[in-house]
Amino acid sequence: MTLNSEISGRIRDYRPRLPHRRWAPVADQVRATVAATAPATSYEVRRLLYAVGRLAVWADSGGLPRDPGV
Repeated sequence: MTLNSEISGRIRDYRPRLPHRRWAPVADQVRATVAATAPATSYEVRRLLYAVGRLAVWADSGGLPRDPGV
């Protein structure tokens, strides 16, 4: 399933209210994860971005691997 251009744009342009130094290391993986899961869920993309983004930043700050398979 492909995302429409509006949803793709929201994912691409998403910037949380976090310091850039905390967001930048996980940004690409968060966007890829949300793009892959958005079609399979009923959650709004903005909510997915927020939740996945916060979780990724938290995990990264704790030193967990950035590998989504872990």
